[in-house]
Amino acid sequence: SLQFLEENKDIDNYYFYLAVDFIGLGRCALHTGDLERAREYERQIREICAPHMDTDNYSYLTFQAALYHASGDAKERDCCIRRIQSSLNHRIRIMDYFDDFYEYAGLLLEIDDEQFLHLIRLLDDLAEHAKVTNLQRRIREWKIKYHKKIGDTASYLQETARFYEDTMRMERSNRAMMLEM
Repeated sequence: SLQFLEENKDIDNYYFYLAVDFIGLGRCALHTGDLERAREYERQIREICAPHMDTDNYSYLTFQAALYHASGDAKERDCCIRRIQSSLNHRIRIMDYFDDFYEYAGLLLEIDDEQFLHLIRLLDDLAEHAKVTNLQRRIREWKIKYHKKIGDTASYLQETARFYEDTMRMERSNRAMMLEM
C-alpha cells in the first residue's frame, strides 16, 4: 500500500492513509522487538503526516503510547494515555479503531492502569450495541485475563463461560452462513 500511495499522492486523505501504513509498520516493528525501526516510523508520521492530519487520532496515540512504553518512557506514555482517555466516549467508530484499542487494553492491563476497566466497559458497550459477537468475544478475552491477574476466580469462571457461549454462537452463525452458500 505504500507503493500505491507513493504513486497516488493526490488522493483524498493521502497523509492519513500514509500515517495508517506507518502505524501498521511501526506496530509490526514493536511486535518483533525492533524499537529503532518503530521509532523511525513514528518520526516519519510526526514529520511527514502530522502537519496534514489530526494527531489526536486514536490509532496514532495508541501507537505512540505503545512505543513510549517499549522505550521505557513512562512520562510520555502516560501523557498519551491521558490524551486518549480525555477523548474517549460512546461515539467511537468501533470498527475503525477496535484493533488499536484491543492492543491498547493490553498495555493498560500490563501497567495496571486504572483506565483498563473504563476502556473495557466502553468497548463492551459499543460492541454489544453494534451486535458484533466477535468483538464481544475478543473483549471478553481481556476480562478473563484481568480477572485471572487480580485473582478473582468467580468472575474469571463467569467470563470464561460467557467466552465459551460467544464461541459457540459464532460457530453456529458460521455454519449457517456456510450452508447458505
